[in-house]
Amino acid sequence: MINLLSTIVISRDIKKAFEHVKSKYKDYRICDFFKEKDDFLLEDAKAVIKEAYIAESNPKILVLGAKGYKVETQNALLKILEEPPKNIIFILIAQSKTVFLPTILSRVFIEELKTEKE
Repeated sequence: MINLLSTIVISRDIKKAFEHVKSKYKDYRICDFFKEKDDFLLEDAKAVIKEAYIAESNPKILVLGAKGYKVETQNALLKILEEPPKNIIFILIAQSKTVFLPTILSRVFIEELKTEKE
């Protein structure tokens, strides 16, 4: 059984990291908010928060992926990361942990994926 904890996944290749996450959590409902070439914006965070508050009887994984996360976006996500609704797990994917505020980093597990260079 997989330990379900909200996590930041760090990988140079965020698309491969997204595929890894989908494979790892294939037995769970996954809602993706993946923006391979863009930053995660405030309106994206609002959509994630709205989805997170839809009640679930089984674990639901919300996967956020982007090149960067705007400061106002992270601030909007902070409360829900601190106190997620029941059965909601967040996976945030980025190329570097430096894109995240220290307050975000302190609230989630960090996993670094090593990918082979093509």
